[in-house]
Amino acid sequence: MVRPHAVILGLVLLSLSTAKAQDVKDWIAGDNADASAVEPPPDSRVQPVLLMEYRLDDIYRERHGGKIWTSVQQVGKSMSLTVPFVVGQLQPQLRLSFHSTSLDVDFHPTDDQEASYRRNNEIFGLNYAMQLGGMIRVGGEVSHSADGLQNMLSYGATIRFALAKSTSIAIRAGSWSNWEFLQISVPGIQGVAPLDFQRRGIEVTWKFPVRDISVEVQTAQAILSSVPDVQRDVGTRFLPSGTLNEVKSIVILPMGSAWESSFSFHRRQVLGDARFVSGYSSYGSLEALSYKERGYAVSLRRLFGSGSSFSVDMQFRACDGSASGYVEGWPFKSLLESMVSGREFFRALGSLRLWKVHLGAAFPTGNFLSLAANASVVHAVPEFEYESWEPKFLVFGVQNYTRNVLPVRRADALVLSVGVAGSVGDARIQYSLDQVIPLRIERNNGSVQTGSGSGEVPGNSEGTSTDGGRFHRITLTHAF
Repeated sequence: MVRPHAVILGLVLLSLSTAKAQDVKDWIAGDNADASAVEPPPDSRVQPVLLMEYRLDDIYRERHGGKIWTSVQQVGKSMSLTVPFVVGQLQPQLRLSFHSTSLDVDFHPTDDQEASYRRNNEIFGLNYAMQLGGMIRVGGEVSHSADGLQNMLSYGATIRFALAKSTSIAIRAGSWSNWEFLQISVPGIQGVAPLDFQRRGIEVTWKFPVRDISVEVQTAQAILSSVPDVQRDVGTRFLPSGTLNEVKSIVILPMGSAWESSFSFHRRQVLGDARFVSGYSSYGSLEALSYKERGYAVSLRRLFGSGSSFSVDMQFRACDGSASGYVEGWPFKSLLESMVSGREFFRALGSLRLWKVHLGAAFPTGNFLSLAANASVVHAVPEFEYESWEPKFLVFGVQNYTRNVLPVRRADALVLSVGVAGSVGDARIQYSLDQVIPLRIERNNGSVQTGSGSGEVPGNSEGTSTDGGRFHRITLTHAF
């Protein structure tokens, strides 16, 4: 029997790591066999451009006896229209956009328990930019998202200085809001717990050449806080407090007329804490929340006169996180049940190390069609430890102590990607497919599983099967 509090805690930790897990997914399957590399997209600075994209990420599905017990799926839709205007030297540009992202995680620990995590964002945006003289370009952005009767507003401003040839500094500042919540359905607990947050900060991007070398450095600092005047069921609110610091850099070095090499580095750190509040009382907290990430990449690219290209790169990524706190279920229980509702404390600690070697090629096959293919080998070393317990009396003593560790010690996978792009007049359509194929999974008990993760799990008499690791993307671009 899975304790309801454990389900809530697990989903809270899942939600905190989802954004980073999404980054990892994009990193693993992010080569996306982009056939548009053969033919660059139209320049929206000189002609109106309509862009539409649809993404379907079938991340993971697990079945027991033909019934889906666990599933992770994300659907993304976006559309934007960029219109440049010829008005003297101002060169104004207007962009209207719509973005919709839906991430659904369903978990059935037992036949009578169900828990879900939902992240649904629908954002309408407006961007405007114009030139001020020959060196300065300014812009503004505003976006609106709604959920029932509640609204969220995000806004920002950008100023870019073109200092010399190939040298520029861009500064972007603003406030951006995010919709997130937990939808919980377990015996005795029904409700929606909020995880909405606001990010206010500044980003600085500096581009400059060093002889023939191109260098780009980006830094970002932000404060994480709650979204004002947003409440979920039974007056619940999420009150985070923290900071985000990030540095990215990339160096591109031409090697003659046909070769190009690059090196990139990034580092990200999130520190803070948070409270879960219903009315004027707390029903949970996160303390000493820490997430640190760093990554490196080296690549080599060969360009051919026919428009084809070949690339090879090696990448490394390291993620470390930890958190502690407590949670109670009384906001989502009946009055009688809440009178005997207990408090559960927890500690969580995890890390992930990823190595990837990637080969890719893109080539035209005619006047209207181009193809691309990629292959990557990924090696992952994950670690995760989770402890929870209840006090015997008030906050004293320990009972119902549990400790869980991730059963996987290391894993290897092959990622295959194919893409195709075709043009008809001023319209261009692209499609890409990424498939993650497990090669080897080594567990803590010493067992080793080889081969694809699809189909029946070896040694499982209950007919458990897994599938997923499949990512689709289709893009339509039209220049007017």
